[in-house]
Amino acid sequence: MSESVFSANRTSDGRTPSSHYTAFSRIGFWAIVAGLLFVLIAFLGDAFPQSHPGFGRVQLHSLVIGGILLIMGSFLLSRIPVAERRRGILVVAKSAGIISLKCALLIFMLILTILAVEVWARLRAHRPLGPTPPKKRLLYLLADLPERDQFLSDLKAVRSAGGKYHNYSLYSVRPIATDTINFTDFYAARHCPASIPPPDSDEIIWLFGGSTMLNLETTDELTLANQVGKYLQDSGISATVKNFGVGSFQSSLELAKFQELLRQVPATQVPTVVVFYDGYNDPGHGYMFGAGNIQGDLAIKLRLLIEGYHAPTMRYAVAQSLGTYSVFCRDYICPHITPPVICSGCINDASHGNLEKTVSIYVDNTKMIRAICREFGILPLFVLQPVPHTKKGRTEFEDEFYCTLPKDRRMFIQDFYRCVQETIADKDDFLDLSSLFDFNGRNDFYDHAHTGPYSGKDTGRAIGKRILKMIQERDETS
Repeated sequence: MSESVFSANRTSDGRTPSSHYTAFSRIGFWAIVAGLLFVLIAFLGDAFPQSHPGFGRVQLHSLVIGGILLIMGSFLLSRIPVAERRRGILVVAKSAGIISLKCALLIFMLILTILAVEVWARLRAHRPLGPTPPKKRLLYLLADLPERDQFLSDLKAVRSAGGKYHNYSLYSVRPIATDTINFTDFYAARHCPASIPPPDSDEIIWLFGGSTMLNLETTDELTLANQVGKYLQDSGISATVKNFGVGSFQSSLELAKFQELLRQVPATQVPTVVVFYDGYNDPGHGYMFGAGNIQGDLAIKLRLLIEGYHAPTMRYAVAQSLGTYSVFCRDYICPHITPPVICSGCINDASHGNLEKTVSIYVDNTKMIRAICREFGILPLFVLQPVPHTKKGRTEFEDEFYCTLPKDRRMFIQDFYRCVQETIADKDDFLDLSSLFDFNGRNDFYDHAHTGPYSGKDTGRAIGKRILKMIQERDETS
């Protein structure tokens, strides 16, 4: 069998030409190289991020293919005379060296081109057209924060850490520890320095809300939630404070998270008071995505995954991966790769019917939360948060961004506030803070809802004051 490999190519004197030995050497050489690569892929599977341990189907196939190639290459090389094999391998190695040199030069030129394009894209991104973006406006408000540089470094680390999946409540910030921003492993609650550990506290306070409760615009110490704990502590109430704010959450998602946490935590850690801090995301999402709906792109991505639309899901994953590392890809390539359906959930419905439904869903959520709290012996507090749409005496800095928002969107949110105030203003568990920042002369908002690093002091103090009153009234009647 071994002779048949070369017998068809013998010369008149019965010898095999050197050119054929060289060709077979080349085939054997590259077969061994390819086999080693396949084996390496098989054994490196466990080293990849978030890979599953053990040999999966792809790893097993890689190992089998690599083994076959190694056997084939070794067999071919073993059937060639030693001198011819050595000469053939030298020829192949020289050829491989030239090819490698050309590839290296090509890769080098590609890297230089990519770097040049990336530098151009980053410089252009720092010279935006139109109104100043919220990120730069926040940096302006952070100018006098003592820990500014450390905070910005920690904020970058938190955002790089990404989110963590949770059943029923979808996601939260991944637990992380930095100097100024910390998220604990207690269901991803943000750390409150003023919080007292449960065995030593009189009250357990849970706070829910969207990004304004999450409060990534400031340090742990200055967050709205921590200011609640400080106020109660100064008033003689030792409280365990848990900040469960999550970006983009509205009352429906907060209700789902509240229910899930009640099912999961030990009985000794069930809260005595729970706060729901809302006012922007309910009408904001209602206007953009429809009454009661979550953020549109989140809903569409979940639908694509569950309904098995794998091609657009893969395109979106590729776009996100490229955009994570490259500003040029993020700004100029990803918009063309991302499936249009991902961005199709925005309806911008300012109709009266949509407004009524949005208000109704929020009010119904408060009723359901109130019923749950009654069953578990918890005091609920529903807070209507301050937003630039309701602030009287907005500063020029705040108006600069606020006036860029579509008028019908502004009116929708204002009408939502008015309807909610008319509907549940008489409830003892309702706190309207929509006018808290009126005429204070301070730059509280840097975009459509998010506040600067110091505004949480006023908000937290107001909420803490109401909680203290509720606790005192409860104790008097018990």
